Amino acid sequence: MATEDIDRLCYNVLDCSITGKLEPPLARLGNCLAANHNAKLVYCLGDNNVVMVLQVSQDATVPVIQDDTSIPCGPNIELQRKLQLQNEELECHCLSNDENVIGIAGKSVHLFNPQLNSININEINLNYVPKSITITCHDNSQSSKVYNMAIAGPNGVNIYILNSTNHKLNTHGVINLHTGLPIAIVQYSRNGHYLAVATMDSHFGVWKNTAHRTFDAMTDFWYIQVKTIRVTSIKFSPTRDMVAVGCWDQNIFLYQLVCN
Repeated sequence: MATEDIDRLCYNVLDCSITGKLEPPLARLGNCLAANHNAKLVYCLGDNNVVMVLQVSQDATVPVIQDDTSIPCGPNIELQRKLQLQNEELECHCLSNDENVIGIAGKSVHLFNPQLNSININEINLNYVPKSITITCHDNSQSSKVYNMAIAGPNGVNIYILNSTNHKLNTHGVINLHTGLPIAIVQYSRNGHYLAVATMDSHFGVWKNTAHRTFDAMTDFWYIQVKTIRVTSIKFSPTRDMVAVGCWDQNIFLYQLVCN
């Protein structure tokens, strides 16, 4: 990438004003932020087992003019609420694709509904602290929604099938993938049709996701060995036809999804 391209990318970094007292971020700076699709709500995982809910709005004031150059004003950030979890070792959190469920994981996975003043809608006890979780609403057309929650564990991926009833999420079943492999990251595509998985030894794969049936590795799975020390992040494009894989050694790999 040319220097002028880097300058262009970094030019619009803006200062923000924040209303409210924030907890310091986790020292490891991993899985610290989650946001909804329009980035108006940001969930920040901080120290002391606190998740902060931040409301982001754009200041309508006139842009600042410096040296005949118009510099847009930065957004305002307001602390909406704090979710405090006692006796936990929080590691990661995520927001579901329909933005109705936020999952916060430590020794247990705590599920909240951000639309209902963040009431606790389920708690699932684990015998480990997961490295990553991801949640998708697989069927949004039903009155009783079905969610899939994938958890990156030390012994494979655990996928919980959750039914939403009367503002509660009830476990309908559990599917296990990659048993015996320590998992670093899991990530659903925005429409929930794909589940990306990265192992601790830098294998990366994509599953076709289903709501209820068992996954078939012969027809539903593609994988590759990424040439890196460790995969640190996975992100699907908004159009869901590409996936980016970020690595510890500052390399990024882009993969095109091809549907048969």
